[in-house]
Amino acid sequence: MVCQVINAPLKPLSVLFDGGEAHDALEEKPKVPTSFTTLGIKTPDEAPSVVTAEGVHVYAVNRKQVRALEKLCAKHPKLWVDSGPINVPLDRQMKIPLLDNYLDLVKFNSCAYPLGQKDCVLLDKRHDLLHV
Repeated sequence: MVCQVINAPLKPLSVLFDGGEAHDALEEKPKVPTSFTTLGIKTPDEAPSVVTAEGVHVYAVNRKQVRALEKLCAKHPKLWVDSGPINVPLDRQMKIPLLDNYLDLVKFNSCAYPLGQKDCVLLDKRHDLLHV
């Protein structure tokens, strides 16, 4: 699991758990990151590029290739619009078999956050309820 630090006003844990869910205690909605990862893919420095009307960056030296890719992007405009998660029927979903001892093979990252005794007791009680 990957956690992302969000700039939001901090509240004591007693406020987060007393009388409701944790998201009720935030005074404002968390900020959505404006920059996204490129997974290490860098744009070519000297390659000519064209941005289509759909916002697709086409990198090609040959102008015929650029026109062909522009036409292809224009022919299928719905591909370039984020419409949210798609529903894949259960029979079409990929099945991933797990090894019997996969928990022994995987090392989970965790870290401890400093809490006061009162907040620690409250957190333990709430956390125990999740694993009943």
